Amino acid sequence: MRRAVKNRLCYGTWFFFLCLTATVTLGQKSSIREVTLKPEHRNAGTIKYQAGYFVLLHEKGVTGNAEAIGRTVTLLNLGGEEVFSRHPGLDVPDAVRVGALDAAVNSKGLLVVGATAQSPSGQLASILMVYDTASAKLQRIIRTSPVAPYKLAIDEQNDIWVLGPPLAGTSTTDGGVLHKYSVDGRLVGSYLSTSLFSSTGGTKRLLWRDQLGAPEILANQRGKIFVFLPTSRALFQLSLEGVLLGQTNISEDGIETRWGQGLAAQPDGTLVTIKRTTNTGNKGGGFAYSVHRLTDSTNGWTAISSSAETSLTSMLRDPSAEDGFMYRRAIVGADDTSLILRDWETGTLFWVPVK
Repeated sequence: MRRAVKNRLCYGTWFFFLCLTATVTLGQKSSIREVTLKPEHRNAGTIKYQAGYFVLLHEKGVTGNAEAIGRTVTLLNLGGEEVFSRHPGLDVPDAVRVGALDAAVNSKGLLVVGATAQSPSGQLASILMVYDTASAKLQRIIRTSPVAPYKLAIDEQNDIWVLGPPLAGTSTTDGGVLHKYSVDGRLVGSYLSTSLFSSTGGTKRLLWRDQLGAPEILANQRGKIFVFLPTSRALFQLSLEGVLLGQTNISEDGIETRWGQGLAAQPDGTLVTIKRTTNTGNKGGGFAYSVHRLTDSTNGWTAISSSAETSLTSMLRDPSAEDGFMYRRAIVGADDTSLILRDWETGTLFWVPVK
């Protein structure tokens, strides 16, 4: 199946990105911006950087509703200070459990949480919960069943993009895996038909996590939506109207995804990642890593010129670590100038310059 998928996606595709540029070498004396998270935040299962905020999904104590178990959604500012925190289970009437699947925020302060809610009788519903972060109030609940909001993004027009299985009544060959909702709850459209991938493959399989990581959806501030489906190795670029602008394939060794997301979108729409390059010759065989950008190549990531390759091994805590720089580290996002990474062991966030 994967061979058929790869062949289908390679025909006549194009994907336009800005030119590849090198990053600075990080030496022992380089000043890397760094923020240490508070103890209650550093073990969050999900941390994403979006529109000037860090979005966290994590376990946190809940008072007043012992049955409403599940993850808490928290926003941190650039200094790591908490500016918003809410347990979705407190905002769904009669639900005995609300499980947050994903959350997204945009620069206008709109926060959306994708979740499943369970009634006392055991019935399940898929929902979007729309919050205004300025007032810290829930604006509305949008029912998306049977679309499960696995992954979310919000564009600058306040439209909500959801990665989930096809709508009811559609077959696995013509149902979309990407759905767009207006902020008032209207389904605008469904995109990325499963017929692009396989005439027999199941839709849910496209949204599984595999060795390349979990599905991802990214929005930026220049009118683009990016969707990465690792099972099919497919990376898509769409306009805010849902028009497919381009697609490419990402090889299994194309991105680093063990501890978090594999891609980050800068505000101008440039996609960046961090890749393992060469063995550094360290005692334990650690690897060098460098920051990459996509070009207009349909072959995925194009390497920085060998003379400008960036070694990040100077930031190793343990030079003998076999996995080198990205041991227990992960991408959380990108801003105009930097790729933002997370260190799981130290509870820090740090900015790697991209120039």
